[in-house]
Amino acid sequence: MDLISFLKMKALAEALSRCFLNLENWSKNISTTQPFD
Repeated sequence: MDLISFLKMKALAEALSRCFLNLENWSKNISTTQPFD
């Protein structure tokens, strides 16, 4: 794998992990504001 492909994959992985973190925080906020029983 060349460097450019590696950097693209790295950027994609970072973007995905950031998305998952945002989703996690969002779901936490939802659960704290609207507790589901």
